[in-house]
Amino acid sequence: MSIRFSLPSLAASALTGTHILLGLASLVTGGTLKQCPGAQLSCHNTSVVEDTCCLNSPGGQVVQTQLWEWHPSTGPEDSWTIHGLWPDNCDGTFESYCDPKRAYRNIVQILEEGDAKNDTMSFMGTYWKESGGRDASFYQHEWSKHGTCISTLQPKCYSAYRPQEEVVTYFEKTIELFKTLPSFKWLSDAGITPSNGKTYDRTAVQAALEKGFGHPVTIKCHYGELDEIWYHFNIKGSFDTGHNGGVDNFVPSTPQGMKSTCPKQVRYIPKSRGSQRHSSPDSPGHGCGNQRPFKGNGHLNVLISGQQKGFLISNGKLAAQGQPASYRTKWNGQFFILTTTKGVCGFVRGAFTCGDNVSPAQFSSKGQNLATSRGHTTFFTDAIPSAKRQQLVYTQSSNIAFQLAWQFI
Repeated sequence: MSIRFSLPSLAASALTGTHILLGLASLVTGGTLKQCPGAQLSCHNTSVVEDTCCLNSPGGQVVQTQLWEWHPSTGPEDSWTIHGLWPDNCDGTFESYCDPKRAYRNIVQILEEGDAKNDTMSFMGTYWKESGGRDASFYQHEWSKHGTCISTLQPKCYSAYRPQEEVVTYFEKTIELFKTLPSFKWLSDAGITPSNGKTYDRTAVQAALEKGFGHPVTIKCHYGELDEIWYHFNIKGSFDTGHNGGVDNFVPSTPQGMKSTCPKQVRYIPKSRGSQRHSSPDSPGHGCGNQRPFKGNGHLNVLISGQQKGFLISNGKLAAQGQPASYRTKWNGQFFILTTTKGVCGFVRGAFTCGDNVSPAQFSSKGQNLATSRGHTTFFTDAIPSAKRQQLVYTQSSNIAFQLAWQFI
């Protein structure tokens, strides 16, 4: 893989004594990933493979995730956008934040200075977007949480390794894979197009995507609205050993682990600017107006059928004993984010979580109740918390529905 550096970066490297010694007008050639003749397919190896440069392990089920974000409208109106590329374990569990030393914060700079393909940043600026406009933070999160867990991209897997070149490989390979997965077209070919009025059978959505992909896929919904697709792959050999640099070493596979979360009938909302949000069952007639959020600090109390049954603690979990956490709001003029002493709050694999390296979620409010950015005030959990057991909080349907009421402190 060739990596181009800008003249200023080359000059700076020379001054700081790094090992980039080529002339200013020359291309800097980075290392190559280890070649693995006779490599086995991840999650299908028939013998123990100790060399994790030749077999993605434990993250052998690689998931290319795509988003459909319509409120606010994100990306082209006729295309899904990239969420990331995740190295899940073969049973559907996953590792995360595997190498803090490589949790780089300057992803955009790394890509700009080491971009082997001229259109990478331009493509990402259109198809790899964060709904709140925090693209750079989004890229940092995806690399730190997921990219560092791809075993065949470890620095030791390169010959003549150049620092950070694996970042370029990760983002470019994710883009190459995304380009082979035209979700919007596959759905459209089956007559499934965005609509404010229609609903579609979940099995029809899955069948359309399976026809295009060749294997079952995982679809995700938010309050019955289609918003995410997961395409599952196994990898033969190294991450970057496809023919002529392609992605033919990514082999479509059947999903393992987390299943689809959509109801039998799903909505597929248009992205057009100014789309009107459907009123949810818990908020009739509210349309899409966002109220000014709670100010300052407060507790989030759990209400089930109007009765308080617990509160949220600082990591985002629901508890019945102890002290409720102090949540702080930060308003951006349209939505707000929440933080605690643990860090910023967002959703990690569907569960509300507060901590370091969490991508912030956007919220609104209705009366004294917390609402998602789409105006939904109903949250879910698997069970009522007890003195000995805390519970996770979801926006997707589970056993128990509840509201989160704000209490100023």
